[in-house]
Amino acid sequence: MTCPDAVKASDAPPTPRHGDHAAKMKFKEARPFATPDAAEQKLLELANAMEADHAGRLSVAVINTQFVGSGGSYKEYGAAVKAAIAHGWLTMHPSGGYLSFTQAGADLFA
Repeated sequence: MTCPDAVKASDAPPTPRHGDHAAKMKFKEARPFATPDAAEQKLLELANAMEADHAGRLSVAVINTQFVGSGGSYKEYGAAVKAAIAHGWLTMHPSGGYLSFTQAGADLFA
């Protein structure tokens, strides 16, 4: 007994072959700030372009938003901040809400 709606083996789509498989694969997009150096450079450029407040502080929220808006991820942003602090170019306010350039960081753009 056969069901009229049953799919015959000959009606099934062909099984992809090795060469066909690569054409159908989806690749992740390239990450412009995947390396810590590239992310750190972009972070410093964004921070340098911002106008600091009266105390010389830069808003973490604003820099983070601009960084992510330019193609970076939150993880890449965090790595960039840690690297810039480790290099002695930025300091973070104890509240975590602000970054400030050190003299060495400011000298990068002098």
